[in-house]
Amino acid sequence: MTRRTDIPSSPWLDWQGLGGWNIYFLFKLALLWAGYLNFHPLPNLVFACALLLPLRWPGLRRVRHWLAIPAGMALLYHDTWLPGLDSIMSQGSQIFSFTLDYWFELMSRFINWEMVGAAFVMLCLYLFLAQWLRFTPWIVIALLWLWLVPILGNPWQGLLTAATATAPAAEAGHKAPAVAEDDLETQLDQSAPPHQ
Repeated sequence: MTRRTDIPSSPWLDWQGLGGWNIYFLFKLALLWAGYLNFHPLPNLVFACALLLPLRWPGLRRVRHWLAIPAGMALLYHDTWLPGLDSIMSQGSQIFSFTLDYWFELMSRFINWEMVGAAFVMLCLYLFLAQWLRFTPWIVIALLWLWLVPILGNPWQGLLTAATATAPAAEAGHKAPAVAEDDLETQLDQSAPPHQ
């Protein structure tokens, strides 16, 4: 006869995944990849960690998810190229004078239907693949990578420069146009608005 010993459960052993928040982060990563976001990696990583932090009581987990909805919307707005709330509030009287036709025209310009279709496909793929794959570790790794690469530098940069330095001698006669240092910085500027 075996004796069962109950180990007191520690809240640090009860890690839950991101659940439906995986879709939120996948959507943001897709928008970043398409160039539609001015992504801030550290606030997004902190938000993901706040969602992942284990809580023992189910009531606290539910409260956390309800509080996370407006925080996630505010973080998404912070990551977009949209104007700040202070500039919208300062122009409030003009915004409320818009006609309904003008609102429809603005929405038709604002909504990218290809991105809406891509979001729907991503949602279907996520719901299908989530039966077999855990997305949370990959989301956290992607957020960590996006945060650490600007800090530590790109580890692949040395490999890429070494590969271009050892180009064949036949291509040595063909020179690529020189790119000025400031041109390269403006191309890589993440705070610039997206190109259309």
